Amino acid sequence: NLERDDHISMANSIDLRLPYLHDDVIKFALRLPTRFKIYNGIRKYILRKTAEKMGVPKEIVYAEKKAIQYSTGISKYFEKKAKKLGMDLREYFRFIYKKSE
Repeated sequence: NLERDDHISMANSIDLRLPYLHDDVIKFALRLPTRFKIYNGIRKYILRKTAEKMGVPKEIVYAEKKAIQYSTGISKYFEKKAKKLGMDLREYFRFIYKKSE
């Protein structure tokens, strides 16, 4: 949801970058033949083949798509880190962001 993501990023003074929504990228994708988008049931085929040629391991390139918060346990990890420092998630992410500046 772009509107939600925009509100969240603005509320945290973070500049949201959306490279796949750049006009040139959209025009290029719309001109691509379907076989480069889906091939033998493999979605995002051209992106996967590009990643493979760049040396990304095949188990990553062809992994099934899963929402990050469900597949990796990343939410629980960050919640635990935040709690350890006596912060909620929002405070913790602000803390990390400011630390990286």
